[in-house]
Amino acid sequence: MAFLNFWKEFGFLFTMLVIAASDEQSCQSRGCNNAQRRTFHYAGGLKCSTGNPTVPDKNDRCTDTKNRPLSSSAIVTSGANINNLPNNLVCFGRNWHYKRCGSGSSSRNCQRERWICRKLDVTHPTASCPNDIDTDARLQNGTTARVNFVASCSDNSDTGIQAACNATNQTDFSVGETTVNCSCRDLSQNTDECSFTVTVKDVTDPTASCPDDITTVANLKGETTARVDFVPACSDNIDTGIQADCNATNQTDFSVGETTVNCSCRDLSQNTDECSFTVTVKDVTDPAASCPDDITTVANLKGETTARVDFVPACSDNIDTGIQADCNATNQTDFSVGETTVNCSCRDLSQNTDECSFTVTVKDVTDPAASCPDDITTVANLKGETTARVDFVPACSDNIDTGIQADCNATNQTDFSVGETTVNCSCRDLSQNTDECSFTVTVKDVTDPAASCPDDITTVANLKGETTARVDFVPACSDNIDTGIQADCNATNQTDFSVGETTVNCSCRDLSQNTDECSFTVTVKDVTDPTASCPDDITTVANLKGETTARVDFVPACSDNIDTGIQADCNATNQTDFSVGETTVNCSCRDLSQNTDECSFTVTVKDVTDPTASCPDDITTVANLKGETTARVDFVPACSDNIDTGMQADCNATNQTDFSVGETTVNCSCRDLSQNTDECSFTVTVKG
Repeated sequence: MAFLNFWKEFGFLFTMLVIAASDEQSCQSRGCNNAQRRTFHYAGGLKCSTGNPTVPDKNDRCTDTKNRPLSSSAIVTSGANINNLPNNLVCFGRNWHYKRCGSGSSSRNCQRERWICRKLDVTHPTASCPNDIDTDARLQNGTTARVNFVASCSDNSDTGIQAACNATNQTDFSVGETTVNCSCRDLSQNTDECSFTVTVKDVTDPTASCPDDITTVANLKGETTARVDFVPACSDNIDTGIQADCNATNQTDFSVGETTVNCSCRDLSQNTDECSFTVTVKDVTDPAASCPDDITTVANLKGETTARVDFVPACSDNIDTGIQADCNATNQTDFSVGETTVNCSCRDLSQNTDECSFTVTVKDVTDPAASCPDDITTVANLKGETTARVDFVPACSDNIDTGIQADCNATNQTDFSVGETTVNCSCRDLSQNTDECSFTVTVKDVTDPAASCPDDITTVANLKGETTARVDFVPACSDNIDTGIQADCNATNQTDFSVGETTVNCSCRDLSQNTDECSFTVTVKDVTDPTASCPDDITTVANLKGETTARVDFVPACSDNIDTGIQADCNATNQTDFSVGETTVNCSCRDLSQNTDECSFTVTVKDVTDPTASCPDDITTVANLKGETTARVDFVPACSDNIDTGMQADCNATNQTDFSVGETTVNCSCRDLSQNTDECSFTVTVKG
């Protein structure tokens, strides 16, 4: 329907425009003049008009009755209503004109009227947009991009038309794809549109954050995995909710060993970032390495230097299988003559290791023969020289191996130092059988060294009771040739010297056996007292009845940490006659260093001789007075003793006792200081 309306409105015009380029020529061929040429009517063909119309200026505009500008597609007349124009009135041709075409008869000429028209413009302008634009976000932390663009309009009639777009030049476009729509409208309201796409790319990578490396152990002894928690993270300047994509997930069971977890973050613009971390699950159980017993064999043939040996070490593990022993020799290795230690190790996948070893001994039992030259004696080349160059050639021979060289502690043309040097040579065949020989190279030097001793040293024993003192001393040796000569003494530095005086003799011997000697004295003083030992206290009796002394035997003793034969010095000697009573014997011991000690004991000599009691003769008396029954009696008993004096008799009656009439026995006793006693008695008779 829309197409039919369009054709009804503009179909006639379209037909006329097709022939517009040739309408002037057509009018001339029909005999129309210039004025008539500008007006024609279409009714199945071109005809000349009979009027003489006046051509308006091309700048005139079509106006309605109120002189208002109308659309260029309108056809108006003076006083006509624009809404009631006949359908067959059109403006056409290349110039402005006015006409009125009658209707109903194709032969009817156009008649002159006062219609004012303008040329009909039905051509759309042309809208031109730039090509699609791709750019990168560079502003506002990488979220926008400022874009320059110019959309333009061109028209066959109008100029200066501006494109109207939904975005302006230098707009900040957000990350993503934006469609910019532009339109152009000419003065006849003909329009055209165009569009282009602005794509702002997000070129900022997100940030991938991984946890630190994780180290753990298998969950249980013998387990091969461990469950591990981890949370990687993604952040982005634009997109949210980005999830990390890892080759393992949280709470993955990781096998024993080292696993690299790789994570990547991808935003909606496909920018990516990556991070990684290591999960190490440790297995702490060592495998078990098992080696064969030591192997002893012999070289296969006489003269062979190797033997092929079979052995199979083994590895076992609580987790890993198929572990192979790594040895410094393989099964069926050709082992050289001699002893070879084969070291094997087993390493599981967690790098736990165990080791074992065994020995392979390949024997060759024939020794080579070593041959040395005779002993060599020479002198230092010049006075003061310390060496002499000596030529010698030792030799080796062997029943199997050839080319064996003697290995000596000196080589041919060695410069030998002054003195005697033993050159030891050995020959070793490939089976490690050896033979040795030696010879002596003597280089003579006749100048004595100089021995220097310290001054005499006096010290004391280190501690109370010590018998020695440690003494520091450094004797020295100097020589015109040799250096580093050490003094050889009968005592060394920091020797423990015994108490007393010791002579230290030192000698210096150079490499040519020339010598010198010196000596010094070390005196160590004894500061420890000897020990005096006395016998226990002694008790004895006077030797004979009536004796006042007793001969006593005793032996005090002296002991010392150093000296022997020390005699005790006492205030009494052995077999001294000690008087009756108590005597203290004091003894002292003195060692050779005048250190002393003392002791004492008591000698008690007892008196065993009784005193002598002497009583008066019996006494007879009478009562004193007539009628008296008592009589006072005088008597004096006596005591005598071989030691004690002044003893008094002890009687049951005293001198001048009143005795009763009758006979009374008076008993008396004498007691000396040693409690020895004697008794006597007498009778007192009182007559009445």
